[in-house]
Amino acid sequence: LISIDNLVDLITYCISGSASANEVFIASDDETLSTSDLCYLCGQFAGKRPRLISMPPRLLMLIACLFGKQKKVSTLVGGFELDSSKTNDQLNWSPAYSPSKHVHDIKNNISV
Repeated sequence: LISIDNLVDLITYCISGSASANEVFIASDDETLSTSDLCYLCGQFAGKRPRLISMPPRLLMLIACLFGKQKKVSTLVGGFELDSSKTNDQLNWSPAYSPSKHVHDIKNNISV
């Protein structure tokens, strides 16, 4: 996950520097978010607290097996984390915004 501000900052950094020539970089906010963390951030943006039901992953997988949805549920409950250390180390770049700060700033700048 990467905020648009951090992505634009990284692209600008890559365009203006020579350390990024002919390289491929992974862009991320350097903050690992679970699915529930992401739901809470979206709820914070909407001004509401999400109603999440805690369920053991094994039970969820058992229910998914009954409906033939194991692949979808494993994607939801499984871990997925990007390693952007090459980007940070080689370019000496780090994201300016955390996801929660970015959501807070967006929420404060939207006029309803």
